Amino acid sequence: MPNLKFEERVTKNYGENAPVILRAYSLAQKIFAGKKRINGDEYITHPVAVAGLLVDLGLDYETIVAALLHDSVKMNVLTYKEIKAEFGENIEALIKGFGKISSLQYDRDTNPEAELEKLRQMFLALGKDIRVILIRICDRYHNLTTLSNLPREEQIRIAQETMDIFVPLVERLGMGKIKSSMEDICFRYLKPDEYARLDAELQLKFQKRAVVMNGLQNDLKNVLNKLNIKGEVTCRFKHIYSIYRKLARVGLDKIYDIIALRVMVNDIKDCYAVLGEIHARFKPIPGRIKDYIASPKPNGYQSLHTTLLTPEGVPFEVQIRTFDMHMFCEYGVAAHWRYKEGNSNKSLLDDKIAWFKKTIETEKDIKDPEKFLDALKMDLSTGEIWVLTPKFKPIALPEKATPVDFAYAIHTNIGNKCVGAKVNDRMVPLNTPLSTGDVVEIITSANSKGPSLDWLNFVRSAGARSRIRAYFKTQSKEANIKLGHDILELEAKKCGYQLNDLLAEIDMADLTKRFNLLTLDDVFASIGYGGITARQALGKVVAQRKLNEKLARKAELMATKEYKLRPENGGVYVDGLEGVSVRFGQCCHPIAGDDIVGFASRSRGITIHRKDCPNIRQIGEEKRIKVEWKEGKGQLFNTTISILAQDNGLALSRVTTLLANLKVNIASMSSQATALGEVLITMTIQVQDRDQAKGVIIKLRSLEGIYEVK
Repeated sequence: MPNLKFEERVTKNYGENAPVILRAYSLAQKIFAGKKRINGDEYITHPVAVAGLLVDLGLDYETIVAALLHDSVKMNVLTYKEIKAEFGENIEALIKGFGKISSLQYDRDTNPEAELEKLRQMFLALGKDIRVILIRICDRYHNLTTLSNLPREEQIRIAQETMDIFVPLVERLGMGKIKSSMEDICFRYLKPDEYARLDAELQLKFQKRAVVMNGLQNDLKNVLNKLNIKGEVTCRFKHIYSIYRKLARVGLDKIYDIIALRVMVNDIKDCYAVLGEIHARFKPIPGRIKDYIASPKPNGYQSLHTTLLTPEGVPFEVQIRTFDMHMFCEYGVAAHWRYKEGNSNKSLLDDKIAWFKKTIETEKDIKDPEKFLDALKMDLSTGEIWVLTPKFKPIALPEKATPVDFAYAIHTNIGNKCVGAKVNDRMVPLNTPLSTGDVVEIITSANSKGPSLDWLNFVRSAGARSRIRAYFKTQSKEANIKLGHDILELEAKKCGYQLNDLLAEIDMADLTKRFNLLTLDDVFASIGYGGITARQALGKVVAQRKLNEKLARKAELMATKEYKLRPENGGVYVDGLEGVSVRFGQCCHPIAGDDIVGFASRSRGITIHRKDCPNIRQIGEEKRIKVEWKEGKGQLFNTTISILAQDNGLALSRVTTLLANLKVNIASMSSQATALGEVLITMTIQVQDRDQAKGVIIKLRSLEGIYEVK
């Protein structure tokens, strides 16, 4: 049956654009017909639910259409070309963007570097059109509401991913309503016992305070009437996860905003007028007044908070804000689309969108994925502190921020010239964690040589990190190159190697590409100003060196097939000797035609390796024996080939049939399907020489469905 409620909402809210949405809705019903979700629901319920959430947020019609069709390409029921032809380039771009970020999954327990790079790509992709992430947020939110039908392990994975990535992002975008709901759902699955216990306690609290709060609500309505101010008074219940977090610091009886009263008025001046009258009627608790109107939170949140006592001594909290501020608090950047052209308050939302774009622009220059995520996590952090300048101007900083973070928050030059700090009139080390209410004074010196690279080890704000790196980047490149070389040399010695030896083994093209640099000097310079670390630069080659050394130590113990060469069958000349016991290294599988070298072993005779075999590099010249191939046929050699093919069930059959026709023996074989609909076939075949091996590879490449052979 048609979803009349959804259709009516669309018709009511989108005017002349409603037919486009309804056309997409009809198409979604058609293409998802007969498809089911894990819980057995019709699949159409999911895209309609996501679209409905975005309608509630007031998003434009293009976003609603994209939401209705966001899974269509992934499920192979539509193509991007068809979407573009039917609905235009903008909607196609939104669905493409959604597909890009939704395919990037976060698993913090496996391959951290790769996962961090995925997150980097995800967030950088968001900066192009923020509507993409709004679709993704609503998609995740609806999926959270259906977690009960998934296995326990999957419930935990999705809930943890949501808490790690989505909740901080939603918080930073100011979407308080969705953020709190996400937290509560995740809390229920991550800590079910604690959720159930706290929920039961809160129900009793709510029942006990309900009568008191109803009376206070009427009192505040009387305040508005007395002041002749138009407004609303509502009662809100604090979300369970928010209470759970506070319990780590104070007991349940000390949480005064479990139930809070909210007063909404039209103008800012009315907010302060209401605050004054409330303080005249009720006794305020000292230190519990917060002015987020004059000093908004980083995500743009604005409101007056005050905690008071009833005549009976019962504490309660009141939040006072304008209707516009309330909309911003509930919907964040999504409220941007609720404002029509010409609305004077529209610019306030534009500031929030500007924050997001600024964050991406600032941090996209950070090439190292781990550093990027660290910076982003700092900016997305829900925790913050407020510290004061000597003139008592409040400055917002991340939790555990230091005087150096404070200095750079004031001005870049203050940070660069910082030589000391006073906190509450006491000298402190520059790495001292600050707390809310601290009065911080930065001591500068004109003779300062600038910031220290060590500061990067303790600063908490992304702004401080980027400015410290920028300082060192702009210094003399020659000095940075020398410093970077010295740091790299020291790191090599720590690992037990000489730098020049390691540099000779580094794949320079891979190194420079990995960090988006051009030359080795650029690598030195980047290390010098803190762009990358010495460990990151040397990590791969040191790991390979240690592996090679391990393999070399085991070279004599390697399981290799032994051949007793006979002159009539051809084989290998060993430094002019005949009839020598020879074996071929299974690490490189040399075959006739390869450039080869022998390794002399007391117990196992001569082992033949290719000259480009990594294990040979670790074998001293005194153990190497000159060898060369004999002419003649008859000797068979093992060589390993890899085949990437279309996974249609025919690839393996075609490969084995071809090898049988060529009379090539297969010594071993394995196959593995990939996530991209391909199959990787690895096999060891027996050939007479390199020419025969090349011929086999050429013929394999000509087979239908074969993508790559090497």
